[in-house]
Amino acid sequence: MSELADLIPEKLQRELQESFAYATGFGVVFVDKEGRHLGEGSNFSRFCRAINADPKDGARCQCSNKNAIQIALKDGRPGIYICHAGLVNIEIPLTLDGELIGAITAGQVICEGNHPFPQDEQAPQQLWRENELYTSYYREIPVLSLKQIQETARALQNFSNYILQQKSYTQIQEHVGHLTDELLKNQKKLINLKNQLTLARFEALQKQIMPHFTFNVLNSISRLMSMKKNDQAQEMLESFSSMLRYTLSRPAAKVTLKQELDYIRHYLRIQRYRFGENLVYHIDCDKKSEPLTIPFFSLQPFVENALEHGILNPTRKYGGELNIACRAGMSAYTIEIRDSGAGMDENTLGAILEELASKRLPRGGKIHIGMSNCFKRLRMFFGARCTIAVKSSLGCGTTIVITIKNKR
Repeated sequence: MSELADLIPEKLQRELQESFAYATGFGVVFVDKEGRHLGEGSNFSRFCRAINADPKDGARCQCSNKNAIQIALKDGRPGIYICHAGLVNIEIPLTLDGELIGAITAGQVICEGNHPFPQDEQAPQQLWRENELYTSYYREIPVLSLKQIQETARALQNFSNYILQQKSYTQIQEHVGHLTDELLKNQKKLINLKNQLTLARFEALQKQIMPHFTFNVLNSISRLMSMKKNDQAQEMLESFSSMLRYTLSRPAAKVTLKQELDYIRHYLRIQRYRFGENLVYHIDCDKKSEPLTIPFFSLQPFVENALEHGILNPTRKYGGELNIACRAGMSAYTIEIRDSGAGMDENTLGAILEELASKRLPRGGKIHIGMSNCFKRLRMFFGARCTIAVKSSLGCGTTIVITIKNKR
């Protein structure tokens, strides 16, 4: 029987729940499939800590959690439930190989006005009001709008999908390792297993997504909501949801250039919300280039690298501009990614060019590991038809030109 720790190690559980809790202001805790808390939880209110310290009230909390999990499983969406104490309780079930192993719970807020949420049968009784300490703690609980609660539930659902995707990525890595062992054991199947290994590496590299970006987005959405900028928070969340759908649901190892650029547009729109006028960007792709088939997630890391190490580099005060241009010529397609950011010195640029010229899989280096991954995916996909040129100078930005020759 699988346990939640099989999906998320206990240390990572604490890190993830704290990141989401303090980004949104909700109390957050992982629970087992019976609704029992796994650990103390993060950002718990004094009211809920006092409630859970009492065996009878703690049992009622467990029952509320379990009811909300069942509602979520039945409806196929986040379970939003009013617990026995009258507080909002959001439950996102977590499954491993089709088996329920627990859930991530957020809540400990009050919904203002009318709401459509089902509630515990004991919620109207509010038995805790007989305790003066509970009553004083209850007055500290934040009151949020229906929209804020629903959007938090959506963000938590995306957050959970991300966790499951990371598990899938780990399983791919384990599968690659298994194939490698088999390759060494059975020399007669060398060619066949080598092809499978290449494909597994190819797909594993495509599914990389940085957790710090997820946490930064959630924090930005929370900040917009706290400033009552719900429309901007909604637009930012929709862009983030589109990005997650793209990374989590791609059934194939290849996409069109248009699909990849749409993902990049959502990414840049989010970064524009976060950094304002410090980021200016333009994407210009002619219609003939849009159907070009490329490896999934093969351009995004170039763009992310341009922002993190170029335009939004901590050494710069005023940000910069990013331009992406795609053209279909008579003999080749060209994709140019140009930024006016911090640029690179000769040693850094030389290390990147050396990595791009090598035939081994990328091994490390925070600045150019993403670029190396991208180029190797493009090279596996197009072979010698694909070349890449990198030009950069310190303080003047970086230009990357990808050339893909047409088939003869």
